[in-house]
Amino acid sequence: MEKNKNTEPEQLIENIPAGGEDEQSKSPPSMKATTILEENILPDTEIIATAKPEIINPEPETTDMEVHHHAHDPAAPHHKKNWKNYFRKRVLPSLTNDKYFTERYKWLGEVVTGKVLVIGAGDKSEYYRKIFPTCTVITSDVHRQFAPDIIFDAHAMPFKNDTFNLVIAGQVLEHTMKPWVVASEIERVLKPMGMAHIETPVNFPFHAHPYDFYRFTFTGLRSLFSHCNVQKSFVTEGNGSTVAVMNSELLINFFSNRYLRQIALVTSRILFSWFKYLGNDAKDSVKNIRRLAIPKGIGFTFQFDGRKRSSKELLMEYYEIAKHK
Repeated sequence: MEKNKNTEPEQLIENIPAGGEDEQSKSPPSMKATTILEENILPDTEIIATAKPEIINPEPETTDMEVHHHAHDPAAPHHKKNWKNYFRKRVLPSLTNDKYFTERYKWLGEVVTGKVLVIGAGDKSEYYRKIFPTCTVITSDVHRQFAPDIIFDAHAMPFKNDTFNLVIAGQVLEHTMKPWVVASEIERVLKPMGMAHIETPVNFPFHAHPYDFYRFTFTGLRSLFSHCNVQKSFVTEGNGSTVAVMNSELLINFFSNRYLRQIALVTSRILFSWFKYLGNDAKDSVKNIRRLAIPKGIGFTFQFDGRKRSSKELLMEYYEIAKHK
């Protein structure tokens, strides 16, 4: 693959809401992260200092649906407690079950060395640094709210070619206007034989609107990374989780009154949470096509080898799975 050097990032999404900032409260990224950024960033690109967590604006209110970004992960830090979200995440039973989440990232932490870029880190920057203690972790986002190391639009990453050993984009591509461009940028900044860990929803209600653009099937997500081989493919949350989430959303949206919606939220969690245990998740590789019927989420760990695969080659990977119905 001949990589095109990105020289002038173009902002494809305007007016993305940002957390609050105060000029006197800005703190730079860590020294190690700053050094890596200075060495690998494209010319004439500013490293944006990030706001301290304690002065940021409150976290935007979520919708009544299941919190999408790894709500099941107890290690995710919270800069400012939102009691409504805390009640939904920690008190009410969850509608989804991603039982291999910790194991997936633990494996990455064991096999990856060098430089790691996290796209859309959200409030999990410290979690990623704990997972990769021997790596230099660069966290990024499109706003300052959770104090990432750098802020940029993933459609035009401000990094030189062949910079990172691993790029992580968990629940990110659905929020980009041109995910095929973002995928190409991920391949561009990866070192040869570097890895990309990508997780996306397949079935999930409209959320974080208006910045919610796509859903990805197994073949759709695979086709975005045509210069990579597949190290692992997996179902994050299975068919049962989708049924639970959709039933909950249906019940809640029967009502417009705020208090009735809250009652419906609690009721739906109690009624439908058990569905998540009926899902057919896949730990390391999807080997049965039935697992791809209506999963809530899927993911791949790709390895960038630079070889362009034809559409036929990409589809043949699906047909290999389809043999095992």
